[in-house]
Amino acid sequence: MSDDAPHYYLDENLSPYIVAGLQNLQFRIESVPKRTPDSRIISEIGRRHGRLGVWISCDKRAKTRHKEDILDAGISVAWIRVRKAHADTQCFLVCSFMYGYRNVIADSDKALYFSVAERETNGIFTAAVDRLAL
Repeated sequence: MSDDAPHYYLDENLSPYIVAGLQNLQFRIESVPKRTPDSRIISEIGRRHGRLGVWISCDKRAKTRHKEDILDAGISVAWIRVRKAHADTQCFLVCSFMYGYRNVIADSDKALYFSVAERETNGIFTAAVDRLAL
């Protein structure tokens, strides 16, 4: 795995089972320890990886509450938009995002921000990923 590959950090508000499966697929992903303050998580990811550090969270409030921390740390963020979703839906969205956007993140010269949600069209579920401004 190259040094310019993203390194993902899955927030405690998403299923920890996702991490084990994705590590087996050779993704660089870790769980964030429970009850670690978001500001500390953000700064640590930035210190370790800069723009290639990706915090994956479903905390809607973090975008505004931690905007300055995120910008100061220079990390990328993906907000998973689910409401009390089962682990399988969370896994689908996280995996779809990581697989589909790893090269986008690696090739960018700046931190990127995404919203990831499930979309249904004619009974077919897909992951909808939108780029966000912070």
